[in-house]
Amino acid sequence: MGKRRALFQSARDCINVLQCPKPNEILYENDLGLCMIFLVRQKLIHFAHKIIDDIYKRNECIKSNLLRYYKLNKLHTFQLIKYNKLMNSLQQITHINVNVNTQYLRDLSYMITMCSKCVKKM
Repeated sequence: MGKRRALFQSARDCINVLQCPKPNEILYENDLGLCMIFLVRQKLIHFAHKIIDDIYKRNECIKSNLLRYYKLNKLHTFQLIKYNKLMNSLQQITHINVNVNTQYLRDLSYMITMCSKCVKKM
């Protein structure tokens, strides 16, 4: 495996850490907030993969996909913080570690930015 391919495979592995279950009717009825978090996370994963694939296959980065990714990243971080505050106010235990997730989202956003900047250099 070449260095370039290894770089993009490691980027895909970092994105795949953000796995989440598909929202279904039961989750929708029981916890709408968590269902919305999962939907946004799925879109975030989709756009991150799309950006990495564009850079790897075509050696270009589409600005509209980057903009969508950054907006989804910001929205997802906001949702995680709000959901955690809501669950804390209701004295319910959440299985979401907000500080770790938001830091990981920032690191992932930095990785996407660095990959998009090195398009012209490759």
